[in-house]
Amino acid sequence: MYHKIRHIIIASISILLFIQCSVMHKEAVSADDKLYYSDFVDVKDSFEMTILDYAPGCNCGGRACASMAIGCKNSGDTFQVFSLCNTDTSFHIHQRVMVIPEERPSFSVSIPVFIMDSKAQTQKRHLKTLYVKLVKVKSF
Repeated sequence: MYHKIRHIIIASISILLFIQCSVMHKEAVSADDKLYYSDFVDVKDSFEMTILDYAPGCNCGGRACASMAIGCKNSGDTFQVFSLCNTDTSFHIHQRVMVIPEERPSFSVSIPVFIMDSKAQTQKRHLKTLYVKLVKVKSF
């Protein structure tokens, strides 16, 4: 009888954990989430920007991931850029980078999320957003 009760308890806990993980997965933010990243723009030409904030992505494999950077051009335009499968941790704030536009993927992409106060989060929702390849600009 003890073994039967133990099996029921283990099965119940397993089911609860599975349900919790499913709920958490559904709430994960993806780059296609219109609530946070609705202002995708079509940019054809490469440009330089200064990184204001950066978070590396995860290794691509079972899912598609991208790094996320927020940066500013010399003209003052601010962009949010996603770079697929970019796990490079050597990008840093105030670094100059070349931004090479890439086509927006047709599949969902997991991205890092910055934790900000509510005002900054609202401002972040309205940044011009695009998929890119980031290349470090050499300093002389």
